[in-house]
Parts: sequence; structure tokens; C-alpha cells
Amino acid sequence: LESPIYKYLNAWGNTSKRSTSQMSHVAPYLRLLIDALRHLPRRLWYRGFGVRVLNASIPQLKSAWLNYKTHFKVGASVNFHSVCSFGHDERLLESFLEQGGSEPVIVLKCSDISGYHLDEISMMPRLGNGSEGEILLEGPSFFKVSKEPIKVGNYVVVEIEYDEKKSQIMAYIPSTQNIQRDRLEKERLERERLEKERLEKEKSEQVIFWGNN
Repeated sequence: LESPIYKYLNAWGNTSKRSTSQMSHVAPYLRLLIDALRHLPRRLWYRGFGVRVLNASIPQLKSAWLNYKTHFKVGASVNFHSVCSFGHDERLLESFLEQGGSEPVIVLKCSDISGYHLDEISMMPRLGNGSEGEILLEGPSFFKVSKEPIKVGNYVVVEIEYDEKKSQIMAYIPSTQNIQRDRLEKERLERERLEKERLEKEKSEQVIFWGNN
């Protein structure tokens, strides 16, 4: 039931050998996927805490795990060039950490991510595997390390900050979500302005009325 296509996208997004020629094959699908996400009901939009756990035993991450103090120094970039997912429940992270294990692990924590809830549309809960609390972010996603990383056993914990502005600028398609948010905010401010004018007019008319009496 699980499509293997995400493996190809992640492989492309995580390699340092990405090229513009490969992009012509990847971009059409990513645009379709991101457009579909943006048409999800508003109740599935998410803003808040996020955590991502990475198996650092693979060659691409082992060096980062071994040299975590320099690789994840404050201000360093942490980027995902394909669509990526985070968990939103910190209790799941705590449960995961309590399980222990010998494999090297990198834990990325962010206090404010913007993405989409997948529980209602994911097959995982329907297969009886329980909720993963998964949040899908549009690609690419750009972050910066906000605090010195710490190491607890075989876990390297890194706090990162979501660079939403850069992520929007570099998005595979323009961000209609933020355009809509800006429009709603402008409409709210306009309603407040009109209401203020109405109240001031009523107050002025009352002063004139009592002045004439």
C-alpha cells in the first residue's frame, strides 16, 4: 500500500549530487504534490512544534553525528530539498528516546514549523499502526541551528529554527497559503477600520444631538 516514490524523491533531495537536469524529472511530481497539500481542508493545516528523528548510521549522516559540534554549530544550515515530515507530539519523542538502542541518531527539534496534518489521510492508522502525528512540510525546507547541540548517549539533539521566508522564496510553486493568509489579514484590518469609523461617527452625531438640546 506504500508507494516507493518517496524513496526516489528523498534520495534525490538528500544527495549532494543534485543537478538541474534531474530537476526536470522531479519538479512536475513535487508541484502536483504541493498543490494537493495546499487544497487540503484548513483543519489539516498545522503550525507549531515539530521533531524529526534521523538514523545517523547511513554514510551521509554518520559524519554529521561524529562531528556534531561543528556540523550543527549555531547558525549552521539544515536543509531538506524534497518534501519532508516531522512529528508534532513531543511525547512520542520522549517515548522513542526511552527505548534506547545502539544506532546513532540525530534528533531535530523545532518550536515553530508550518505544514499539514497527515493522520486523516495516512494509511498507517488505518492499518492499525496507531497515529504517528506526522506533519508534512512543503519542499524545499530551510532551517538554521538555534542552540548548541547536545549529545545524550547515542542521540545528538539539535534545536533548529524554521526559515519560513527563505522556504517560501525557494518553493517549487508560489505559496498560495501565505497569499490567502495575507488576504484574510487585510480583510480583518479593513473591517476594524470600518468599525472604528462607524463608532466615531455615532459618537460625533450624539455630541451634535446633545449640543443642540
